[in-house]
Amino acid sequence: RRGARMIEDCAVKSLVAAAHTVELADGRVLSAPFVVGADGASSRIRKLLGVPIDRNGFAVGLESEVPREAAGRDVSDPEIYFGLVEWGYAWIFPKRATLTVGIGGLATRNDDMRARFREFATAALGRTPSQTVCGSPIPFGNFVARPGRDSTLLAGDAAGLVEPLTGEGIAFAVQSGAYAAQAILEAARVNAPARALAFYLPRYRSIIRSFRDVRLLRRLVFSRTTRPLFLRALNGNRQMVLKHMDVLAGDADYRDYARFALAETVRRVPRLCMGALRLS
Repeated sequence: RRGARMIEDCAVKSLVAAAHTVELADGRVLSAPFVVGADGASSRIRKLLGVPIDRNGFAVGLESEVPREAAGRDVSDPEIYFGLVEWGYAWIFPKRATLTVGIGGLATRNDDMRARFREFATAALGRTPSQTVCGSPIPFGNFVARPGRDSTLLAGDAAGLVEPLTGEGIAFAVQSGAYAAQAILEAARVNAPARALAFYLPRYRSIIRSFRDVRLLRRLVFSRTTRPLFLRALNGNRQMVLKHMDVLAGDADYRDYARFALAETVRRVPRLCMGALRLS
């Protein structure tokens, strides 16, 4: 209704950013004053632009929708599991008719994630799910510094916009898409397509600024050195559990949560040390 034209089942073959053209695999050449690469974690547009991304920063995510009647127990609240994978976590999110069961972690720190998924699902649900398991690469803290070039912009997973602690990406894909649209409108208004990236960057940086804050919190949660302290602080601490779930849901400020989690973790260090002394 807005005038968009969808072309399916035809991959992008090449991009000439300076000429504002995209060549498709069937030989057709499309021309437009602006190009937006919103083509996922393995973005071809990003690769054709030559925008670098840290390959070691990708995670693997596996997920399955399990009907409630196929699970070995009832699940009424969201469940998060730490310690099953390195630099990641597992989850069960209850829905009306299904349970979303998943596991994700940095690819460089975990091998055979499918085996880990089966082990987790079997232990958590009491049986091995027979449903299809879907997998995908996930940018996990390796967002790009410059999301495009001139009039070609990158949004969502193509720019690595996945939050570095929870792996949430949908909200940031929508947000960056809106920012890219605003930048295009501004560049079109002054009849200067090449200025689109300049208009996009300040808004884009507001997203990655918060991601940089989360990296500190991520080390507290996932590092082998501090993870035991964090899990001790989380265990039995209802306020901290609720704050952590608020972060996962996007309802809490990361800086506030990071300060709270760090304070709670440090507060329990003497107790942990006393336990270690008693064991020795």
